[in-house]
Amino acid sequence: MVVFHSTFGGTVMSAVLPDRPLHRAEIEMEIMPDGSAVLYDPRDDRGHVLTAVGALVWDMCDGSQTVAAIGAELATLLPQVADVAGTARELVASFQELDLLTAAPGEETA
Repeated sequence: MVVFHSTFGGTVMSAVLPDRPLHRAEIEMEIMPDGSAVLYDPRDDRGHVLTAVGALVWDMCDGSQTVAAIGAELATLLPQVADVAGTARELVASFQELDLLTAAPGEETA
């Protein structure tokens, strides 16, 4: 597990991130023409709007990559985006906080 600390709007947030994030299988994803996406969680009947970067991170949360590997891959794909690896960590933390992730096989839960 990765402990993540971030300052957002003057508030310090801490989250324990999964080693290899895995999105819950029942979450539905609809990709928009501009690359952004809408997630639908049938468990709580809620939708979540993602930017194009958020949609890429969500797609990479397949349980096969570490959070660091996701950030590194995004940095390669999007070299023009400043601190995209940090953005990836923040997005994974948000997915975790929204209960959109589950433990990858063989990974302990917090």
